Parts: sequence; C-alpha cells; structure tokens
Amino acid sequence: MIYDFSMYLSDLDDQRLFQVLKKSNQLDLIWKEISLIRQIEINEKKENIQDLVTIASKAMKFTNLKNQESLSKKWANYILFQETDAIFVYLFSQTKCFLKNNLIIINEEKLNDIKRGNTIIFSPHWGDFYSIPIILASLRIQNVPLANGDEGEHMRSILDVMLSSLKKYITEVLDTSNPVNALFKLDNLLKNSKNILEFPEYTLGPKPKYRTKYLDNFFPVAYGLAALAKRNNSNIQPVTFTRIDDFPHYELRFYSKINIKDMTVGQINNNIHRLINSIIVKTPEKWWYWYLFSKNRISIN
Repeated sequence: MIYDFSMYLSDLDDQRLFQVLKKSNQLDLIWKEISLIRQIEINEKKENIQDLVTIASKAMKFTNLKNQESLSKKWANYILFQETDAIFVYLFSQTKCFLKNNLIIINEEKLNDIKRGNTIIFSPHWGDFYSIPIILASLRIQNVPLANGDEGEHMRSILDVMLSSLKKYITEVLDTSNPVNALFKLDNLLKNSKNILEFPEYTLGPKPKYRTKYLDNFFPVAYGLAALAKRNNSNIQPVTFTRIDDFPHYELRFYSKINIKDMTVGQINNNIHRLINSIIVKTPEKWWYWYLFSKNRISIN
C-alpha cells in the first residue's frame, strides 16, 4: 500500500496519521513518500526556486561556483533535506518504537546534566539542524532555539505545527535580529535555569570581536553567547544530530562539555568554533552548506 501523505504535511495533528505510524515496518516507505511530496512541491513552486537562485547569487562571491541554476538546485535539495527530516523526526519521535529502534544516542549520560538547566546547547548551523530542537524536546529536554531574522520565523513556523506535548519543552523561538533585546532575554533564561539552543555561526551582538577562521568574510561568530556563558557560569554542551544512512536511523551525539573555568570570553568563543570546525571537517559530506563552500574555506591551525 502506498500512503498519500500530502494532506498531512499541513496538518500534522491528524489522528489517522498516527495509526500509520504504529506500523514500524513502513518507516522507509513513509520517509520516501514524504520526500517525494516535498520534492514535487519544490519543483512546482517556481517562485521558490527563483528565491533560491537569488540567495545563491548573493553567495557566489564566496565560492568558485558560477552556475546559478545548478547552485539553486543544490540549495533546494538542502532545504528539502532539512524540512523533510524535521517533519519525519517529529512524526516518529511521538512513538516509542522510533526512539528505541531508530535513534542512537552517543554519550547519553549527558542528558541528566542538560535537564538541570542553565546549559547553552550548541550545534553547527549546517546539516540536520531543524530537527535538533524537536528531538531534544522529544527526550524531555527544555530548550529555547535561537535564530536570526527570517530564520527565526521559519524555525517558529516549523515548531508551531508540533503537538502540545512538545511545546511544553520548546517554550519559544527567540529571534536574535535585535541583539540587545535578545541578550537581555537570554540572561534571564539562564538565570532561571533554562536551556538555550544556538547555532553559533550567526551573530549575537551588534559588533562581535571574533570571526570564524573559516569563511571569515561570511559568518561572524556568536561572541555574545560566550559572554553570557561566562556571566552565568553556564554549561556549554556541543551536540549534533545526523541521519546516518538512507533508512531512517539517526544519531544524536553529545560531545565533551567545554570547561569555561579560568577562560576569557574570547577563549570560550574560540573553543566553540574550533570544535564546530573539527566536526564538519571530519564528515563534510554530512554538512551540505560546508561542502558547498569547501573550495573557499580557510583551515584552522
């Protein structure tokens, strides 16, 4: 039987869908169906492709790629990858069989530390980052995802379709396009033992002092986040979430915490980005954005 999932993509809270979800042997089929529908949507909406071309053209000066059409298709596939996986992970994270059989957690003991709060969770902005707040919430970890400008609205729109059971753990999506307001809110969140989830390639602060050593002219780093960690003596917990093969299996990996004791804000910041760089360099094929710009990247010593 081939399931038609098109009706569910705009209404994920439909009980009929959950009857299908109980059939764990259909996981691969369901994922392919959702992927196919999303690809059709992208192909049909010409204006979306044009938007992608516009975005791509702005990035051209940072790459050696000259073909806008080719780049726009890569970008469309990347968006497909992010959003399809986010939908899929959400649907199946509601079932115990998925968390038991399809999710591998590396260094699971770190979950207890994070649940105590006052933790800044960070991950590379690339790869399967839309799924991270969803899977953390499914594991009962409270988190406030940070995003910049339009990205904040897009992240919020994805999370808005989630069931109330997840909203208990995802209290809000904080837009960092106004850094003064964002820093004030973040300070209060950490003081009240809340967790913050950040993708640090984005700026947090009007004039960050440091930039990543890779893509130096493209992404300023979140210097303000390192300052908040120092101010609140927060835990800094790196995490990645990736699909590990074509069948729907995923890996949630917690890395060693960054010990900020006796570190300056600049040293904290540099350690965050050195770790992000090492994660991406080891598995560039999993990080499409990084791979796209790989010809122009600057190595970290």
